[in-house]
Amino acid sequence: MLSKSNILTRNLFAASAGASFALTVAKIGMIRLNVRYNCNRYNEDDAKAARDAQERSRAALQRYLFYCNRYMNHMQSLRFEHKLYAQVKQKMEEMQQHNMSWIEVQFLKKAVDVLCQCRATLMYTYVFAFYLKKNNQSIIFENNQADLENATEVLSGYLERDISQDSLQDIKQKVQDKYRYCESRRRVLLQHVHEGYEKDLWEYIED
Repeated sequence: MLSKSNILTRNLFAASAGASFALTVAKIGMIRLNVRYNCNRYNEDDAKAARDAQERSRAALQRYLFYCNRYMNHMQSLRFEHKLYAQVKQKMEEMQQHNMSWIEVQFLKKAVDVLCQCRATLMYTYVFAFYLKKNNQSIIFENNQADLENATEVLSGYLERDISQDSLQDIKQKVQDKYRYCESRRRVLLQHVHEGYEKDLWEYIED
């Protein structure tokens, strides 16, 4: 977990909305300079300790932003995905005009349901991953996460396509295959997380 100093650094960055990363780091650096040169004699050990602490803070901040950005990306996509329901309803009506029954076009709504479930799951996998210590189990988790993420993006792309009479059957098969795969990979990922809890396999980052 982040130390108190790293949390303060994170909060400083969050509060500096619109400020560049370099400017924020410079502010932190000026605070550290006031501590490092508080007398008339330069102390190499104190200076090295300050530089090391600054590097640790910078690395912690970059790591935090990596996971935070991916969480936010999925959250924003999830908000957009909900708008897909309206678009899908229109597509379903168009498909019924191409001699498909109401039952036959329900696969599109099912696909959006699965897409939203996967987005929500992926959002919180980045929260979970942020606290995980690197080991064999975390590598398996990240591989499952990446697989689900890639499949989810492909499914999203299928649903955004225009559907014509010529492409109707082809896109239906692709959408059905992909949302079933997404469902399967989501189950695998969640089962692994639950197994880790039950068998105490997860190791967490500590101060």
